[in-house]
Order: sequence, then C-alpha cells, then structure tokens
Amino acid sequence: MKKENYIAIIDLKLSNLHNVKLACDIVGIKNVVTANPDIISKAKALILPGVGSFKEAMNKINSLKLSSIIKKSINDKKPFLGICLGMQLLFSSSNEFGKSKGLKVLKGEIKRLKFSENKNIKYSIPHTGWNKINFSKDKKKFKILSGLKNFEFMYFVHSFYVSTNESKYIKSYSEYGSNKFPSIIIKDNICACQFHPEKSGSAGLKIYKNFKRMIK
Repeated sequence: MKKENYIAIIDLKLSNLHNVKLACDIVGIKNVVTANPDIISKAKALILPGVGSFKEAMNKINSLKLSSIIKKSINDKKPFLGICLGMQLLFSSSNEFGKSKGLKVLKGEIKRLKFSENKNIKYSIPHTGWNKINFSKDKKKFKILSGLKNFEFMYFVHSFYVSTNESKYIKSYSEYGSNKFPSIIIKDNICACQFHPEKSGSAGLKIYKNFKRMIK
C-alpha cells in the first residue's frame, strides 16, 4: 500500500489532542487526527497519544479495529511515537481496573505507582508535574534524542508505569518518591515517552523535531 505524505495522530476519543497536533504543526509535520483505519494504514508515521484508562483505550482500539493496523505499521518500520498511555498500550498487559491485555508489541506489565513519603514530603498519586529524565549511556545513538540533555525536565501526568525486564530498550528513567520507572523506551522505529513532550516546552519540542527527521 502506498504511503501518503502525512502522519496519523490516532484519535481514541479519550483525550484532547490539540497540543499534540499543535506541536506537529509548529515543527512542520503534516498530520491528520483520525481513527479511520484506512487513513492510518496509509500514513508514513504514527503517533499514539493517550490519557486515561488502559482498559478503556484497548476497548476503543479493538472496537475501531486498529490493533492489527498499529502492529503492522510498526512491523513495516514506520516511525512510531507513543505518548503517556500510548506508551503503556504497547506492552503485554495492565492491572488497572483488573487485568487487561495490551498490544503486546513489547513485553512488560503496567503497574500502579506507589504512594510514598520522605522527610514530610508526600508523593501522592497521580504523579503530576515537571520531573527529570535520566538518560542511559547510549543516548547518542538515537536520532529522536538529539539535542536533549541529561536531567532535562519534562511534564508528566500518570498513575501507572511500565514494568519490564527488557532493560536494553529503556533509554531514560525518572524517579518519583520511591518509584523508579522508564520514561523513554526505544526499540528500532518505536519511540515511547511516559511524559508529554507536547506539554514540555522547548525540550519536548525537540522530540517532535527529531521525529520529523526520522520520518524523512
């Protein structure tokens, strides 16, 4: 199937995608916000954003018949950016509101962050606000991370995190109280962020600029 000259921002009707679209517009990525399987399958790259419940998002993906299209696009080596819940959906399963199966593109489970307290500071759930990302040593290999500094601040909003034994794909960690969790995962053409790059100022926009270079 011929790839068209746009990327698809997958719309699961669970969050306002205005900021994602705006970030793409700012860096000059031609984009379409859509849940149409045909439009998504013809796109030259995909962004899967998401806010909310894992189970509800997977129900939407299955009802819209998007699971096989997303996985085929990834297998066809199209650049793929997963954001927040869009990162978590790539994994095997989640224990949010009972056990739910994910897309199973990557191996791992989605677990709830733990409430913690340290020196009278309460780390309540959800984890909301600015936090640092701590890169692994091989950061320079990946175009999507070009120009980003270690301990860069990004904006997070989440109650769950990725638990995986595939540490070779984890390119940055973040910490919140007693929780240490993957904040960037990269495998081949897949880049996934637990934070919201579109809400993370100039640092976050670098990820969109680098994603544009990956598409080219």
